[in-house]
Amino acid sequence: MKEVNFCIPNWENEIAEKHSKLLIVRPKRAKSQYYPTMFHFNQKFYCNFVSNDYLSLACHSNLIEGLNIGASKFGVGSTGAITLSGYTELHHQLSTSIAKWLGFEKCLIFSNGYQLNVGVFSALTNSNSIIWFDKRCHASHIDGILLSKSKFISFIPEDFPKISTKIASQKDKLHIILTEGTFSMDGTCTYLEQVLQLKKCYPDNILLIIDDAHGIATLNSEGKGTLEPLEINLVDILIGTFGKSFGTQGGFLVSNSNIADYLSQTVRSYLFTTSLSPAIVSATLASLALIKNEYGALQRLKLADNIKLFQKLARENSLDIYNKDTNSSPIQLIILNDEKKTSILADELMEAGFFVGKICYPTVARNNARLRISLNAEHKSNDIEQLVKLINYKLRKVDEKVKKLHI
Repeated sequence: MKEVNFCIPNWENEIAEKHSKLLIVRPKRAKSQYYPTMFHFNQKFYCNFVSNDYLSLACHSNLIEGLNIGASKFGVGSTGAITLSGYTELHHQLSTSIAKWLGFEKCLIFSNGYQLNVGVFSALTNSNSIIWFDKRCHASHIDGILLSKSKFISFIPEDFPKISTKIASQKDKLHIILTEGTFSMDGTCTYLEQVLQLKKCYPDNILLIIDDAHGIATLNSEGKGTLEPLEINLVDILIGTFGKSFGTQGGFLVSNSNIADYLSQTVRSYLFTTSLSPAIVSATLASLALIKNEYGALQRLKLADNIKLFQKLARENSLDIYNKDTNSSPIQLIILNDEKKTSILADELMEAGFFVGKICYPTVARNNARLRISLNAEHKSNDIEQLVKLINYKLRKVDEKVKKLHI
């Protein structure tokens, strides 16, 4: 019998070669238990400084009860797209409640935030549009902008003042400006007041989109996010998520009726996908109730205290915190730049029982590596103190290891 040689296709060899060159910084962690500040995997408990559950609501009994009520009345799955069988009384109640709370006319609910951001730009743009966006915006925004096939220009914070001059010279264009209230890898946006002032100057030429996924429900006294102390009414489209401080999942946008009604008929990722589970919607309604009442206000105060404590301790230990004077968000960044150093340090912290974010290329630009510390309302002072001391101690040891590697 003739022997058959099975050859690996060229494309598979190419993928294997690309994979071998990657610094693997995104391992999967199979949690077996979850608590607001701890989780369990590989038969060990770790102090959790990576979660986006900033108000520690994901395990709250009210949300679990809400989930059960929604499932018992409407089932677990929504059974269809939002324009067909996937829209329930609960979806309507959540969308109207979110819009009213944030001071907008209408709200659209998406199955997840990535789906929202990928779909919305294609519906808004045409050959006469220019999209201006901060280079640090989330990957889902970048993908959505590329799919829109519109002209786009990225900027860094230092360049933002120049945009005004360029818009003034192109008043025949629709200028879509996109930024975030709090960046997932950089913390609080430092130029929001300038953005709002620019919108005031050119209200007919600028469509302003702010993604405040990390700010809404998390920041300020009423939980309305990074923009709460500012003129939120100047924003045309405000984007948020239920997957962070709400403790559930899904994405949403709020806007005026004209824009929201138009998007509800044109955003393909909204129209052609199964809508959010009614059980999750019911849990999110329970979460919103907590966020709006005294419990939510107390959790935000506790979170704010933890952020101040972390920054104070980091300064005392001479750690290089990104935007330490302006970053009021629960996302705190310790800039290390060196990817080897960042990877080794994060692994050693994990060995010691502290799980922090290891942020390296391609999540951020090369030579811009950092530790990402996500704080939440239920972190104890002692947890934060131990983490900062451990980072300071381990960092000196890691510096010695990295020097030897380079030698």
